[in-house]
Amino acid sequence: MRTLNKYLKNTSWYLFGSGIQGLAPLLLTPILTRTLNQSEFSQFVLFIAIGTVLSFLFSFGLPAALTRELILNKSNSENNLLSLGLLKKYLILFASILIIFSFFVSDVLQVVILAIALAMALAIVQIDMAIYRAQQKASGFVFLAIGSTAVPALLMTILIFTDLLAENFLVFYAALVFLLALSKNLSSFRTSVQSGSLAFLIKMGSPTIPHGLGMSLMQYGDRIIIAAALGLTAAGQMQIAALLGTAPLLLLSTLNHAWIPAVLEKFRDAKNIGVEFLNKSTKYLAAFIAVVALLIMIFNSQVLKIFAPEDFGLAELSPVVVVMTISSVIYVFYLRNTHILTYLGKFQSLAWITPVSISLQIIFIFALAPALGLLSAALAILLAASSQAALTQLAIKRLAPEIKLTTSPLIFIVILSMFAIIILN
Repeated sequence: MRTLNKYLKNTSWYLFGSGIQGLAPLLLTPILTRTLNQSEFSQFVLFIAIGTVLSFLFSFGLPAALTRELILNKSNSENNLLSLGLLKKYLILFASILIIFSFFVSDVLQVVILAIALAMALAIVQIDMAIYRAQQKASGFVFLAIGSTAVPALLMTILIFTDLLAENFLVFYAALVFLLALSKNLSSFRTSVQSGSLAFLIKMGSPTIPHGLGMSLMQYGDRIIIAAALGLTAAGQMQIAALLGTAPLLLLSTLNHAWIPAVLEKFRDAKNIGVEFLNKSTKYLAAFIAVVALLIMIFNSQVLKIFAPEDFGLAELSPVVVVMTISSVIYVFYLRNTHILTYLGKFQSLAWITPVSISLQIIFIFALAPALGLLSAALAILLAASSQAALTQLAIKRLAPEIKLTTSPLIFIVILSMFAIIILN
């Protein structure tokens, strides 16, 4: 009962944070698309996409390693936490240099430099969020999540809307996230270095770097690829579609922050208890996400009109949203499988599975974008999610054939696919 209450309490915090993070782009995008021109809005989209993707590179796989070690190896927690100071020092230093240097360049180069600085700050935030998640301090996790995403976006939008920030709005955003990371880690400059523990954590987590990069590319990379294939304006359109199409994925990722610690604690008690809990929770999550996806399919046309003016090509975006939502239930299976791999400590499988899946996604977009336009990105996400779910399932079958996982939520994928066909026709 205590575990259930703790899970529900943490879940409520994560839902609160997810609600704010989800509402922020929903409420702010209609303002940004009407106060920024399409080129400026697309620059902002590209800045966020590059910064988010690269943040997984600069975190060196530490979030995954910390999640496992702080839960399953509590006796060494203090050394593991102290060891992070050295990496944070360098990330803070280089990020500050890049923000200053950005004032001396312009256009696309400035966007890229600021995106790299943002990525370094976000990497620090991700590491701290992983610590809070492992310690089941959901309120601290949510504070950092909101402070690094919704808060800077809100303040930037207010200043743009009131004409107080006509230029350098990307500098403003990057600086806010940097200051959050800095204020949270001032103690890093005073703690002693524990390089041995840091090397151990990086060695354990490094196989997840390609995985983290791939997952962020799956969520944000399509805007980068679409910008290269179809132009910068198309990246802005893709952002509008993704706000709705990937909303169930964002919600599921948020719920996963409470899901994975609960699963690992059950496995720590006993393997059979862990498997039973994982299968039951998989069914519930799949059903919930399927309902959310279905509602988005039905009402997406009306909501798109709120997000942007008609000159953003809203008619072209509706089928993109419908196809994107199908991948959400598939993603439940993928997350379920990563929990098993985390329990087994077999991150190496993710080091090749995610890059393979995302490579398929990238190739698919570049190959079909000239013919299908933005719809190629939606189909590519569906392909990547299916590939990840199938390959991680095969990895579990090879590594732990005795673990039997439920396949009953497949029915929701079939139902969503049928509704998508009906709506698109």
